[in-house]
Amino acid sequence: MGIHLLQEFLETDSHGGQKAVNLSALALEKRRISNQRLRVVIDAENCLDRLYGGFLSDWFCGGSWTLMQNFLSHLAKVCTDSEIEVVIFFNGAIERDRIKEWYVDQASMRQTINLVFANIGRKGIPPSRCQFVPLACLRPALITAIRHISSPNMQARFSQNDHRLEVITFCRENQFDAIMAAHGDYAVFDPPRYFSSRNLKLTFKGVFSTSEFVMDKVARNLDLHPKRFCFFAALLGNHILTEKDLLPFYRDLTNSADTVTPAPKDVFKAVLNFVRQLVTIDDVSVIGHLVFRYFSEEERQEKIALLKQSLQHYYNGTRDAAAVGKDSAVVVNADLKPADILPPFSGERSFCDMSISEANDSHLSERIMNMSIDEKLPATPSQFKLDLSSSTSSAYSSTEQDTPPRVGRTEETALEVGPIVLQLAAEHHKNGTFSAWIYPILTRREVKLDVTFEPEIPGDVPTASEYYKPIRQNVYGILFSLNERKRLAKEQLRREQQFQLDADFKKAKVQVVVKEYVFFNNGSYEPDFVRAEPLAWKECPSVEKLWFGQESGDKERRLRAFLTCMRSDTPLITNQFYVPTHLIIFCCVMRYMLQHGSILRRHELEAFLATAVSPMLRNVQAVQNLAQKCQLTQRGIHLASLFMRGVETALFANDACGAPLHASWCGPSLFFDGRLFQHKLSQASRNAKPDDLCEGQIALVAQIDNLRMAILEGLRDVEWARAPLSLPVTSSPARAALLPAGMNTSTPRGRGRTMKMLKEGGKLEVAGMVVGHWGPTTSASSRMRGRGRGLVAEVRPPEPRPSALQSANGERMSSGDPSKEDIKDIYRSLAARCTMSIGAPEPIAIGAMKREPQIKEEDEI
Repeated sequence: MGIHLLQEFLETDSHGGQKAVNLSALALEKRRISNQRLRVVIDAENCLDRLYGGFLSDWFCGGSWTLMQNFLSHLAKVCTDSEIEVVIFFNGAIERDRIKEWYVDQASMRQTINLVFANIGRKGIPPSRCQFVPLACLRPALITAIRHISSPNMQARFSQNDHRLEVITFCRENQFDAIMAAHGDYAVFDPPRYFSSRNLKLTFKGVFSTSEFVMDKVARNLDLHPKRFCFFAALLGNHILTEKDLLPFYRDLTNSADTVTPAPKDVFKAVLNFVRQLVTIDDVSVIGHLVFRYFSEEERQEKIALLKQSLQHYYNGTRDAAAVGKDSAVVVNADLKPADILPPFSGERSFCDMSISEANDSHLSERIMNMSIDEKLPATPSQFKLDLSSSTSSAYSSTEQDTPPRVGRTEETALEVGPIVLQLAAEHHKNGTFSAWIYPILTRREVKLDVTFEPEIPGDVPTASEYYKPIRQNVYGILFSLNERKRLAKEQLRREQQFQLDADFKKAKVQVVVKEYVFFNNGSYEPDFVRAEPLAWKECPSVEKLWFGQESGDKERRLRAFLTCMRSDTPLITNQFYVPTHLIIFCCVMRYMLQHGSILRRHELEAFLATAVSPMLRNVQAVQNLAQKCQLTQRGIHLASLFMRGVETALFANDACGAPLHASWCGPSLFFDGRLFQHKLSQASRNAKPDDLCEGQIALVAQIDNLRMAILEGLRDVEWARAPLSLPVTSSPARAALLPAGMNTSTPRGRGRTMKMLKEGGKLEVAGMVVGHWGPTTSASSRMRGRGRGLVAEVRPPEPRPSALQSANGERMSSGDPSKEDIKDIYRSLAARCTMSIGAPEPIAIGAMKREPQIKEEDEI
């Protein structure tokens, strides 16, 4: 239930309210009529799978980033040729009032991830398109690719306070022609034209098409006046007036029992009939008493106040609120009750008259907007609000306050962030040129971390949010200039205590705590309070110096601060002969993974290195041809996801340190591809030689050696992860109990020690532990040459040696010398038994998951 029921109605039961449109043809028609371009705003949060590249089945492998960049380049080219201007909006707001809704979405994604891992591990079934989960580093990769393409017809932006209200406000104030999204809120906001982001299609021929929701036809099909859509949406339930608050009302409308939750479709029809049959909607209090009549008087008044606030939320996104102008926006104070904030609702007329307290808040905001950057702002963030997006702050109300987090049992010192830093952070955040985490951290000290594509019980590999927490703590220290403040506090302490020269940093109580909203599978909505930590480089300058420094050594200081955060401040990392510029982020993440816990095995490091230097990264077709040879494992998928989360954290640290690495050197397509990594990992797990991993190119082998030397520099005792133990196969428990430990109880074949073939190579097991590996063989004849090549030696109980007159099949031969044909039959039988494989199951070929048809110009990308 909820507002998403309206979107489901538009997509399934609109009865003519949805039609297919060709955006390229619409753009040409508008150009011919008005000599203007077609301008469309895209809500990226509703079409991340489409922006990633369309119908792809390899998103769970770690990401095909080159293919994604090619798709965006093709999209930019089509927009340029068709004269279409596209602005892609990403959600960069915390939206504190929607945090429970965010947790519910994270729980749903967590269940989908568990299902995908279960199907891959047990059944070998790949995930379908409907099971798409935004993979790690997807949003930063999309932003980086759009910046790299640098097309004037395709831009990226971040929202700051309320995502969907800012999208519709940006569309109206900048006179865009349409919104492309998939959420019920936009249907209530009534945009100029409403396109479906789920039906977004881009063909190789250059046809850019989707479907359009014709809201006039939708209103006629619903038999509902457009002015009542706000009331209808509010009674369906949202983040303000939840479905739990409206559950007694739903049961009353559908005549359901008190213990039964009504079906969503029944609720949709019942609420629609209720709103349709109302004589007037001018008096919200009377309607509220009717809706919440089963509550007590005190609870009823609270629910009515929430109903008014919900109505105000939807009204702020309509064209009527935009027509009234900037003075009509209501600034909601989170510390006051909704009944004290909202004026009486006037139904189909304007209900945006400001109260005295709201006018005072607006004057304060106006005074801050007119304040120069040299003027001193209040010390605590709760006393001011800086919002430079004037075009997106006039027709919606911000329900959030920039207050420091409630630390509880942790002490915190209120630190002032310079206004020039806030101004630059807001500008870069608005234009999508900064990490989406920086602005909320500086203004609210809060950040949201989405779930990672990893098993729910990670085992030997920790969760990504906990694993990279030390890096984030150092980045928080940089953003709040913790090193600089501690130095100043220490000097002041020494001046006050002139005879106490051993003043410690701990005595200077400068602390910053950041709220991290991370999903934990315990049903709790409480954030994790993370303390900012200073860098090990004690001379790290302040954030003002890192961002605005123009001296000769400031660039080196920015790079050193970044490398210190990533635990990679070594000489070889900055040596171009060993590490090229586009591989610095890759080496930093790999070095961090080797320093913190036993995560990687030796062959997995070789697979990462071979992927980073492979020339196939830039050859999309060659990477797709590897599908038939690629073996897929749960550990490989988890490692790829963990690595990409590290890349996302490294991009966050790079932006916080003043961007010492340009955005053109930060794209993951420069050093990683999920499908290629799974292929290299499959090769490395079979003990492939370095020249085999590098496709026989000796220069790449030398480059891998240089990267390995730079990554391992100064790391003396690297703790490599251990390989899993292989358990012997027993045919019966009684027989296994009679044999010594380590003996295989499978049915003996041949003499003494039986050799077994494995398709991925061979291994020698002693007492249940793997002590040796062999590479795969190429043909049946080569398997029999050499001793133990491609075979697995297992300890078996001794068997009586067959007599010379007994064949391999156990049949008694005739007395006398065997003939040549009998000897050949014996050897053929022995060879067939030696080549018989009872090893690992068939590997999952990524390409075999879904046969890709032959590409034509009319096909979709």
